[in-house]
Amino acid sequence: MPGSWNAATLSSALGGRVEVRPDSAEFGSVRLQVSESGCQDPLFAGLEGEPWVQAGHSETVTQPPAGMELLASSATCPTQVVRLRRRLVYACQFHAELRAQDLQQRMDHYGLKATGSGPCSLADEFGPRLLGRFAQLVEA
Repeated sequence: MPGSWNAATLSSALGGRVEVRPDSAEFGSVRLQVSESGCQDPLFAGLEGEPWVQAGHSETVTQPPAGMELLASSATCPTQVVRLRRRLVYACQFHAELRAQDLQQRMDHYGLKATGSGPCSLADEFGPRLLGRFAQLVEA
């Protein structure tokens, strides 16, 4: 589930479209907008509000493949979290596995500037919670 590469790869492999969009790149803490389907999905069910996550990407899934359901988006990325409808297969565009410090080191290495301005501490808390939920779903 972690990392932006898997959302793009899964979508592309299943016939979706992925585009590099430098003008809508996300680097830093961004707010997720959980869709109605996302609220019903066990991964997000019962979570309050619009969580903050760590993002670091310039590509986005612009046309999800058939059979893929949108669970969350952000202000500039229409496909932050997706799931295959008939399988327990999730993919996310943001980096649930990265803490703010790790993301900053990565951005410094590549000479990237933050575009997200959210609270790093909240994004640092949500990523591990989401990964924990994912692990519980897989183990069940």
